[in-house]
Amino acid sequence: MNDEWIYREKDTLHVFDVRCLSLWYGNVQVLHELSLSFIRGHVTAVIGPSGCGKTSFLKVLNRMTDLEKRCRWEGTVIYDNMDISRIQDVNCLRRAVGMIPQIPNPFPLSVYENLAFPLRACGVEVRQTVDEQVESALRRADVWEEVKDCLTMDARKLSAGQQQRLCIARALVMKPDVLLFDEPASAMDPVAMMRLEDLFQELKKMYSLIVVTHNMQQAARCADETALLVQGRLVEYGTSDDFFSMPKKRETENYITGRFSQEVRSGGKDKI
Repeated sequence: MNDEWIYREKDTLHVFDVRCLSLWYGNVQVLHELSLSFIRGHVTAVIGPSGCGKTSFLKVLNRMTDLEKRCRWEGTVIYDNMDISRIQDVNCLRRAVGMIPQIPNPFPLSVYENLAFPLRACGVEVRQTVDEQVESALRRADVWEEVKDCLTMDARKLSAGQQQRLCIARALVMKPDVLLFDEPASAMDPVAMMRLEDLFQELKKMYSLIVVTHNMQQAARCADETALLVQGRLVEYGTSDDFFSMPKKRETENYITGRFSQEVRSGGKDKI
């Protein structure tokens, strides 16, 4: 597989189609037969209590689970009409489906080198081209104006919000198709969080976003669709307007209203 795979004609409706996905760490089953599809060009939120399998689900989508010991999954995950389990060049998949972790993890390099290093690793050697792609990615991540005069500074000296946007830029410089966010606002103050949410709306003009979050208000504000996981099972998935205003499942209503009954914690009787 070569880089041309990333840029072939895309499925016009769904960026991911997940069917009967189950996942285990050793003998412990974490995900149970999840089936849902993600719409291209939308922001999709995945919410649920701690330990319900949200992050594990996210890692399956670009096969970061390959790096987890004793982790295995079954089912089908289709990305642009291709079964990701059959992709041999997993780095190609991860360039197309970039992941931004919960805790910003800038490389111990300068701001500039955080983006230039992966570009050069992929064969982009011309300095002018690297400069242009670095600036473009930093602009799209809404951090260029803050770092343009300190590109040689250690990226770890940036604020938490700036580091998070730098990590977004580092994913964008690889020309992805999808961005996966794992609790991206967990370390941010309210102002930085609102700025990130504004950025989501700009990014979805060019990319598909899947965002794991504990913040239901954030999901309601930013996401076109929302999915609720409880104990590794999909409870409900639909448009955010309907999900938060007219939930179809009792478990969903209990969760979004804060009524943490035993029924909600156990996944309830009415499972899907």
